[in-house]
Amino acid sequence: MRILVALFLSKINISSAGQVCYNYGTCDLGCFTDVYPWGNSYVRPLSRLPLSPTDVQAKFFLDTKYQQDYLLDPTDPNSIYRSGFAEEFETKFIIHGYTDAGDRKWMYDLSDQFIKNDQDVNVIRVDWQAAATNIDYAQSATDTQVVGGMAMCLLKELYSGNLTMLTEKVHCIGHSLGAHTCGYVGRNAMSNFTVPIARITGLDPAEPYFGYAPAVVALDPTDAAFVDVIHTDTVHFRQGVTPGWKDLTPYGMGVEEPVGHMDFYPNNGTDQPGCDQNAWSTITGLDGLMDGARDFVACNHLRSIKYFNESLILNVVENLGAGQKCAFTGFQCTYQDLLDGKCMDCEKDGAGSVCPSMGIASVNMLETYGRTARTTFRLTTSGSDLSNEFCSHSSIVSVNTGSNTDKTKGRLFISVYGSEGNSVQLEVTDGKTTIASDETYENELDFADYIGELSYVKLMWEKDEYTATRRHLYVNNIEVYWGDDQTSYYFCNNNAQMTDDQQGSRLGYHIQRM
Repeated sequence: MRILVALFLSKINISSAGQVCYNYGTCDLGCFTDVYPWGNSYVRPLSRLPLSPTDVQAKFFLDTKYQQDYLLDPTDPNSIYRSGFAEEFETKFIIHGYTDAGDRKWMYDLSDQFIKNDQDVNVIRVDWQAAATNIDYAQSATDTQVVGGMAMCLLKELYSGNLTMLTEKVHCIGHSLGAHTCGYVGRNAMSNFTVPIARITGLDPAEPYFGYAPAVVALDPTDAAFVDVIHTDTVHFRQGVTPGWKDLTPYGMGVEEPVGHMDFYPNNGTDQPGCDQNAWSTITGLDGLMDGARDFVACNHLRSIKYFNESLILNVVENLGAGQKCAFTGFQCTYQDLLDGKCMDCEKDGAGSVCPSMGIASVNMLETYGRTARTTFRLTTSGSDLSNEFCSHSSIVSVNTGSNTDKTKGRLFISVYGSEGNSVQLEVTDGKTTIASDETYENELDFADYIGELSYVKLMWEKDEYTATRRHLYVNNIEVYWGDDQTSYYFCNNNAQMTDDQQGSRLGYHIQRM
């Protein structure tokens, strides 16, 4: 079910070019213009100048292990001195998007999880709701430039003694318009301090007026030393708002093109699991009534936040053990090839079979994948409802039948068992299939459950036709290729047989690991 989301998009204004220049306290934000590429173009059909810092009213709230909601004022050095901000710790900026605010539950969730993962961290939530809730979307999109400039002024105060630490310590996480705001933070740092910030994470960067825009306008790999992006609501927005396009539904709120060093497209960047729920189950979801209502109208767009937050939860030390329980593993290929099981090999220039993880841990693969801009990765996630647990384990399962197998119509299912539990049953065949001797039945399967070390599998055979005589199924072996660790696991039952006893019988057999 698609929900139409109305954004008040501005008509093209051919008025003469304008310019405004702003100071924020003693900090010079520079000048802003509405000429190309900032306006009057196909990508940005608007003529807007950003509002002043006084009108934008961006606020910066510091959260640490000792306190929450401490207001940092870049124009008041005393507020910095009294804050407890520690420049030797990493600093996480979290910036919301259009119609959102800095006191939303998701922003507190991210802040709390960052502090839980590493108590030696500064988290700064940027609240620019006064400008973000403007009914004129074009104006809000333009005002992100000033928000980014104001954040730059704060960085100048926080790291006044050593601006080179920006490259080591500052990570900006932005959703929707907030992702492009992070881009302006990084670009301002480069132009004013000649050093990049360490990292930007774009959570489904906003598409309207930013999709396919020049690098200076939208989030871009040059905005930080490392830029990673999660795309969850792609399908070019102009297809829905420009007369003459075949499809007049505004599908995508997020950019479809890669804009980072590493760009992840879970479920091909659209139609996220659970976003097709009925209105009431979505609105009354786990996050409460108001947040559930926001999920209802922008579920795909907001899912990027939930994926990133889950990656933080999975990255907590006590959840790691011998490795991250679920890694949001991404693969370099087309989505169809991923679904067909053709591209789970992560061999990279002799670096070994190491796959990148979507979310907080993507930076671990910076040297392997992140030095080339706009490298794209596909992955699948699970979640049939708004459960806030979506990470899954991609695998390729092959069942090889024995030479004595009787030909019959049916279906094959498998569940996997390990040291930490077992999975639900998933189908290896593709619906009703003719099962014959000496054949291999293979499918790409995504297991949502964490099972630990794989030890055995359970094969289920569902016969789907009436036969006058009993039918026998022999299994030579089963191979499970686990995409997370790039390992094939083989299971053998010494060609033992499964025999039906009635029409429509369903038989199970446990097969141990070789």
